[in-house]
Amino acid sequence: MKTVPLIRYVRLDGNVSLCSLNESTRIGGRKVCLARHGQHLSWLSKSNMELRSFSNCFFMPESTHKSIISCPRNKDMLLQWLRDQVKVDTITVFQFARLLVDSLGNDRQHIITYFHFLYHSSSKHYLTDVEIQSLCSAMPVVDKYGSVIKNRPGLLIPADGSKWAELLDSNPWQNYGYVELGAVYICPVYFAGESMTKEQLIGFLKTHIGASDIPSIPPTQYRNFCFFFTTYCPECAFAIELDS
Repeated sequence: MKTVPLIRYVRLDGNVSLCSLNESTRIGGRKVCLARHGQHLSWLSKSNMELRSFSNCFFMPESTHKSIISCPRNKDMLLQWLRDQVKVDTITVFQFARLLVDSLGNDRQHIITYFHFLYHSSSKHYLTDVEIQSLCSAMPVVDKYGSVIKNRPGLLIPADGSKWAELLDSNPWQNYGYVELGAVYICPVYFAGESMTKEQLIGFLKTHIGASDIPSIPPTQYRNFCFFFTTYCPECAFAIELDS
């Protein structure tokens, strides 16, 4: 019985396949999940295909999910059996995102793909602001040189989308711990059939990742920044005085 393929799941190429109890219950085996909220299942399945290079989750097809939910008398018993005997967990978008962030490692492409997943999940209101803040804080970032940064006291908007780059050719705040994000963060791409604009990505970086530009630098560090400008870029001092 345990070797018979009985459990339906969506493969990472989008096709439906079957796996056995042995495959789903062994440690390190195929992790099959259900969405706790049915309206999120399609998004989770589509996102999982984009995240396939570092995701170890697979979701049951929407038809299977609907069949389980449409059994009001036996639904709870069936869900408990799936959880206890088949190890099919019912997870939220946040729980799925938490599993992913632990798998990012130092892979730059994984980090950027995950960033797009967070952006769209937030824009669809599948994640709360508190959940987004938690996930973004745990996520490493990629700087302008392509290096993966895990400890980051401060972040700067990529030069191509910033106001500070209009005044200077390089990041003058590196010595203060500010990391300039890579330009890839503001390059619009398609993710799971969804698109975004450069301006939307910049807004997300400012609101949820904590990236800054000249007008929004922390007041406690403003004096240091002004000192740099007036010392090394006197012609910029007037512009800073206007912003203040």
